[in-house]
Amino acid sequence: MSEETFTPFQRVLVRENNNQSWTAALFSNAVILNGLIYYKTSGGYGAWRQCIPYEGNEAYLGKTDTPMPLETEFQFGEKVEVRDEIQDDWMPAIYVCRELSHTSYKVICKGSSHTSSYIYCRHADW
Repeated sequence: MSEETFTPFQRVLVRENNNQSWTAALFSNAVILNGLIYYKTSGGYGAWRQCIPYEGNEAYLGKTDTPMPLETEFQFGEKVEVRDEIQDDWMPAIYVCRELSHTSYKVICKGSSHTSSYIYCRHADW
């Protein structure tokens, strides 16, 4: 999933974590609290940890599925960056393969000697 920039009153889907279903809302603004990004929506219903555009993700409304990243074509040994949550920092890694379930990417993080799985993966040039 790419980095997103939202505008006020943009239609979005929000949720607190991967165990919750996506809810439709209108974006208000983003705030940083304790180093984490929170997405506020109109109507004053609090702030959310995860936010994605509604357009293109309509099928996720009311579901707990995690949208697949936009970039999905990687080659073995390619330099990538990975993370598990939208608000997490990107970490440098070497791409190994897609998990059989196609819900995560298997990589070797920079400085590690074993594989790990992550939800989000993007091309990198570190």
